[in-house]
Amino acid sequence: MNTGLIICTHKRTGVEIKNSVEMITGMGDNIEVIEFLEDNSPEEVREKYQSAIEKLNSNKVIFLVDIKGGTPFNCAARMKIENPSYEVITGVNIPMVISFLMAGENEDIEQIIENSIKEAKDSIERLAF
Repeated sequence: MNTGLIICTHKRTGVEIKNSVEMITGMGDNIEVIEFLEDNSPEEVREKYQSAIEKLNSNKVIFLVDIKGGTPFNCAARMKIENPSYEVITGVNIPMVISFLMAGENEDIEQIIENSIKEAKDSIERLAF
């Protein structure tokens, strides 16, 4: 999959998601992480996104953000308006990222996205006795 992932979360969550994914899979070359900090303006986040896109040098870019409506999401949504080939997905978690990385090179991107969202949702359970 020649798809680049940009993880952007409030504070260090994205960094630690990437670290965990690399520990579990040994993979992570297609991932750029952006920390959104209190003093970052939306313009700064967009500049960081643009820099991450250039580093990835991928055919397809998917933004994985933590919260719908937050600054990382809003900035990614604006980037998608400017470039409709970008994808924006909320609720990033470790199973979602692993699913993206494990996708086959020739798999349809729409199917990869759907599978990754399903993996993220399916990983949330309540342990009940």
